[in-house]
Amino acid sequence: MRRTPLLALLAVFTLVLVGVGAAATPEASFSTRGPETTPNGTAAFTIDITETDRATLHVGSERDGYLLNATIVDANGDGTVAVEFDASNAGTSDTTLSATDGDSVTVNNETELQAPRLEPAAYRLALFVEGNKSDVDRMLVRQAHTAEQTTETSNGATTTKSASEGTTTERATGMADDPSSNGTVPGFGMLGALAAAAAAALVAVRR
Repeated sequence: MRRTPLLALLAVFTLVLVGVGAAATPEASFSTRGPETTPNGTAAFTIDITETDRATLHVGSERDGYLLNATIVDANGDGTVAVEFDASNAGTSDTTLSATDGDSVTVNNETELQAPRLEPAAYRLALFVEGNKSDVDRMLVRQAHTAEQTTETSNGATTTKSASEGTTTERATGMADDPSSNGTVPGFGMLGALAAAAAAALVAVRR
């Protein structure tokens, strides 16, 4: 009969241990991996948050020469936070990091850049929950490509437009290389003059 209270106590203790073990740990993770952008572009990525409504996001590091520290909050309670990183505003007083769909972002501190543009490189991404590192990834800022477009006009000249980072340059080709572009054939004027002089001399001899 004395074993009944002891067994009941053991059962309660076991239930407590099971409940503690089953308790979920707050964490955050990147659901969008390896976001990319250009120095003038925007990188968009999504963060999953469980058992909490906020996390700390680091973009870059001291080793990268740029670090943004921000607090992200799942304000709408859907378990995700969609953020956008505007690389053209990095290191300036303009908004670099923002959230969409009703969530919020607060930038705690950010490295001030002398040249307000991130250099093309891979920048570290890290998430922390309650001071503990939860997930890591990277964001690639790649060099913008230069695009060329060539068009041909009715007179045979070609124009090539080169565009890079919002600037456009033009160069025209074909007209200087085309010997018939001015309506004459090289050497024809000289031959005509010689022929005229020979005809005049012939007439003078006959007289």
